[in-house]
Amino acid sequence: MAIHLEGETPLSVIGFTNRVYNNLMRNGVKTAEAVLSMSKADLMGLYNFKAKLYAQLHGRLAEIELINPNEEDIVLMPEVLKRNAEGRSKLQIYIIAQSLGKVPSEGESSQQP
Repeated sequence: MAIHLEGETPLSVIGFTNRVYNNLMRNGVKTAEAVLSMSKADLMGLYNFKAKLYAQLHGRLAEIELINPNEEDIVLMPEVLKRNAEGRSKLQIYIIAQSLGKVPSEGESSQQP
């Protein structure tokens, strides 16, 4: 069961590949919190969102330690849940800090925060 997160952190902050970013935006998923609130089934139900895109999305979220890398679905790390309980601005700051601390290698993504 996905947990609803409140916030307005732009997807560009996460550093997804262009394919993942563009697909999410075309499907109306515009914030990091919206992605983190979705399950694998929700994401796979998006128009033209295939397994390869899910693997890229899951890999990036795990890389920046927002989700548990050992789970196939989107399972939030305890720190994300803690920050969400503290308030949406705390969660937004945490997401941005995690993303900036683990910047993708050159050529992985052209999305800039």
